[in-house]
Amino acid sequence: MNFDFIITDIITVRMTDEKKYKENFVEYHPNLISNEIIYRPNGYSTVNFDGKTLHTTPNSVHILPFKNGGKYTVDYNEPDYFIDIFFLTDKPFFKEPFVLNGIKSNKLNSLFNKAFSCFVRKDAGYKFECISILYKIFAELQKKNYIPESKFLRIAPAIKYIEANFLSKNISCETLTELCGISYSYLQRLFNEKYGVSPKHYIIQLKINYACDLLQSGLYSVSETAEMSGFEDLYFFSRQFKEYVGMSPIKYKKNPPK
Repeated sequence: MNFDFIITDIITVRMTDEKKYKENFVEYHPNLISNEIIYRPNGYSTVNFDGKTLHTTPNSVHILPFKNGGKYTVDYNEPDYFIDIFFLTDKPFFKEPFVLNGIKSNKLNSLFNKAFSCFVRKDAGYKFECISILYKIFAELQKKNYIPESKFLRIAPAIKYIEANFLSKNISCETLTELCGISYSYLQRLFNEKYGVSPKHYIIQLKINYACDLLQSGLYSVSETAEMSGFEDLYFFSRQFKEYVGMSPIKYKKNPPK
């Protein structure tokens, strides 16, 4: 692979799960205005892009180059969540789409999650930080050996529990530590290494990401969205939403990002 290019901008970073799509087959009609790099830790899909077919498996990364006027389809054979980074480069990117399957790298997983966290939070200089993280992703992809870090298996029960219950339950620190059989300080350290945030902020990120999808649909009010996203207090929801997304939920509902 030739990585002789400069990343000039990050357009957006999205985390999407199977709840977003009612159908397994999705066709993307709009012009592709940027390159895309998609990380899929689980699930299977078939991507048809410009006459090329890519079959993705768990622990895969596939890259779609900028193509003005292009469109592509995805058949989510076994849907799950994925993280998609849209970015621009100083020169034409890879000419053909391609997929790398079976990349068992917790570092890669962590980098994609950190990119999403960084973009959603939108702290000062966040685009520079996102670009830096994307360079680290490409550096990781150039490595030939991917050694899984087994220590992250220690928090797998907590992650599974959070992803199953973040909308319906107030998840306590005690519950997570009991599930993993480790101290909370160690749980926090592993979460920070893997996702770049604490368990508490990881849960809020999932709630806010879900809220963004609800608001983008245009079907729900801000108060309905807050309740459906697991927030009992509308003021707290609005404050957290603005902190993570960079604008109020009302403004986001009126002008969602394209």
